[in-house]
Amino acid sequence: MFSPLLISQLTTPDNNSASTVGLTLISSSIELSKQTVESWNKAWGDVINPSGALWAGLCNLGTTLAALSIIFLAVKMASDYQEKRFLWSELVTQTTMAEYLVN
Repeated sequence: MFSPLLISQLTTPDNNSASTVGLTLISSSIELSKQTVESWNKAWGDVINPSGALWAGLCNLGTTLAALSIIFLAVKMASDYQEKRFLWSELVTQTTMAEYLVN
């Protein structure tokens, strides 16, 4: 009834199914990688979006720190000037040194 060839085909493993599983795994990995890249791009887009809340908060923090630094410098210079410790030559030296360090 059943030929030995048919029975042997039913009992041997199918090599095509192993390659199909491998290809499915590779294509799933590639798709996952693409989705990960898209997610990171969206996350960075949200972070550095100029109309976003995080970007506005960082800009406000920077502006506040700059204003506080200028106020602190003005108060320190006024205090040094009242105590006769303020010398214009020191200011020029500090400015020159700062330019030297920047360049």
